[in-house]
Amino acid sequence: MSKSHTTDDTRKLLRDLTEKLGLPLPDLVANGLLPNQIATQMEQNCAACPAPEKCRNFLAAGPETIEKPPSFCVNARLLTFLSKTLPRVP
Repeated sequence: MSKSHTTDDTRKLLRDLTEKLGLPLPDLVANGLLPNQIATQMEQNCAACPAPEKCRNFLAAGPETIEKPPSFCVNARLLTFLSKTLPRVP
C-alpha cells in the first residue's frame, strides 16, 4: 500500500506535470480556460493515486517538456483532452 500524500504534494505533482505538458494548471484557471472545479477534481484524483512515487520518478527523470501525460496518470484522459483542445504555453 502506498502512503497518501498531502495536498501540497498533490498540487506540486500536478503543477509540475501540467507545466511539462505546456498546460500550467494555475494559469488555465486564472485565465478562465479551465473551471476551478475541474482543477480541484484533478487534485483530488491525484491525491487518491495509488502510485505517487511513480509520478515523482517520471517527473524527475523526464525531459523539460512532454507531449502527453504518462499512461499511468490518473488524470491522463483529461490531460490528453486538454492538450488537444487548449493552447499550450511554450
